[in-house]
Amino acid sequence: MEFPIPRRQQRIDVVVLARDIIFVVEFKCGLSNQRSLALHQVEDYALDLADFHAPSRGRAIVPVVVESHEIRRDNSPPVHNVGPVVFTSAAQLSTVLSSAFREYSRPECPAIGLAEWNDGCYHPVPTIIEAARVLYSGTSVREITHSHAGILNLTKTTDYCAHSRCRRATHQTEGFVFRHGNSRCW
Repeated sequence: MEFPIPRRQQRIDVVVLARDIIFVVEFKCGLSNQRSLALHQVEDYALDLADFHAPSRGRAIVPVVVESHEIRRDNSPPVHNVGPVVFTSAAQLSTVLSSAFREYSRPECPAIGLAEWNDGCYHPVPTIIEAARVLYSGTSVREITHSHAGILNLTKTTDYCAHSRCRRATHQTEGFVFRHGNSRCW
């Protein structure tokens, strides 16, 4: 019943495919003081499916935590197609799944095929190592070790970083400056 999450070395306890909806179910015992950990875990699993598992993209995904306490729903707004986390007891699980099915199912959406879903591509964001391999494939070690970053190049990079930082501070916005090498920029 477990579904492995590639690269994370973790497994979703149960995935229920109900026509056009995906339920991500985690079972926890004695969680009264660790509900936020369970919430984040099941929500992360659901977001991983929504973002990286091709057959799950665009589908309604409902994260559910089954515990020994009462039914409760997280009040956070849905992210992409992932609904808020639902906490339930084992005794109420079927009621919660039925209710969520009625709420999220769209008759115009095609049903999810089990074989298609199981065999679907899972493409997470590459690790730094994987990205570096792709970036530098076909490049010799000699070329990689020579950065060719002279004083003019480093000065331009530093000036750009400083200007970008000031612009973001002035306009109270966020942004990223991607750089490569040893020059300081923040």
